[in-house]
Amino acid sequence: MKHLTLLICSCVAAITMFNSCSNDFELVDNWKDIPIVYGLLNVNDTAQYIRVEKAFLDEETSALLIAQEPDSLYYNNISVELQEINNNGAVEFTFPLTLVDANLEGYEKPEGIFADTPNYVYKTTEPLNPERRYNVVIINGDTDKTVTLQDRNGQRSVGLIGDFTTLSPSTSSNFRLKLEPGDQTNFRWTSIDESGEQNAAFYDVVLLVNYFETERGNPASRTEKTIEWVLRRNMLADEGTLNQSFEVEATSFYQNLGQQLESNPLICRELGDADLVIYAGGEDLLEYINREAANSGITGTQGFADYTNLSEGLGIISTRFNKRVEDIQFNSDVNAELLINEFTSDLGFLEFGDACE
Repeated sequence: MKHLTLLICSCVAAITMFNSCSNDFELVDNWKDIPIVYGLLNVNDTAQYIRVEKAFLDEETSALLIAQEPDSLYYNNISVELQEINNNGAVEFTFPLTLVDANLEGYEKPEGIFADTPNYVYKTTEPLNPERRYNVVIINGDTDKTVTLQDRNGQRSVGLIGDFTTLSPSTSSNFRLKLEPGDQTNFRWTSIDESGEQNAAFYDVVLLVNYFETERGNPASRTEKTIEWVLRRNMLADEGTLNQSFEVEATSFYQNLGQQLESNPLICRELGDADLVIYAGGEDLLEYINREAANSGITGTQGFADYTNLSEGLGIISTRFNKRVEDIQFNSDVNAELLINEFTSDLGFLEFGDACE
C-alpha cells in the first residue's frame, strides 16, 4: 500500500505553515518568489511524492486572493528529479519525477485558504535502495535556478531509514503479549536498520488492538473493529545503542480500552490479536517539527518555521519508515483480566469459548 509522502496537509500534524496565512503575513520581499518544497522518502512506499510550490506577495493584491489562484501556487516550467548517491558520493542513478494531480491519486487536498484543485505533486515509482543516499534536484526552466539539498559535510543527500527488527513483541509464533496490572511491559527493537546505519532520529509507537463486536441474539452481526493505543509520541532515538526500548505500565492498556469503548448491554465483545506499528522519522524531520513547535503558541511567531534543509527556498526533504508487526497474540491472562478489571469489567468481553447470547 502506498502512502502519500507529503508534509503539507498530511502525516505531520504539527506542521501548520500553510494553514495560517493572513493578509499581513509577509512571506518574502515584493515580487521575489520562493520555492516551497516538501517530501518524505520512504523505502516501503510504492510511490514517492514531492510537493513543489511557490510563495510570493503582490503589493496590489490580497494574499488570500493569490492563494486561490493555482497559477500563483505552481511553477509552469520546472523539472524535478531524485539522485541516488552511492557510497563514494557519486550519482549512480537519476530518476525524473512526473507531474500528477494528487487528487486523482486518491489524496485530496483539504478545502481552505489555498486552492485545492488542482493539487499538483511530482511522483516516481522507482524503488529506493536503503543502502544509498538521495538528493532532490529542482531546475526552474524560466530562471535556470536550481534547488537541491544543502551541503552538509561535503554531501547533498539524506540517508534513508531501512527495515529493522522488532525484539519485543517478538514475531515468534510462541510469543504471547503479557499485560498484568502492576507490571511493566517492554517494547524493544534494533537501532541499526538494513542500511547498516542508525538513520532514525525519533519514533512514534502505536499498538492496534483488534476485537470483535456482536449484537446479542444476532450472531451474523459479528464485526471486527480496531482501537489505537498510543504508546509513544516523538520518542527520541538513543544514539550509539544496540536497541531502542521503553516500558509501559500494563494497567494503561485496560485504562485505554475503558476510555475508548462504551458499555452497551446489547453487545458482546471478544479480544482478538494486535498489530504493532513503529513510525520512524529522520533527523531533518525531527529538527523541522521542533522548530515549528517553537514558532507556534501564544508567544511564538506566525508563519514559516525558520528551518529548511534546502539550498534555496523553504521546506524539507527527509525520510521516514513504518514498521508493522501483525498478528501479535495476547496471553490468556489478558482476556481473563478484561472480565474483572475496574476499567473493562462492564464492557461485555466474553470468556474464551463463550457464545454471545
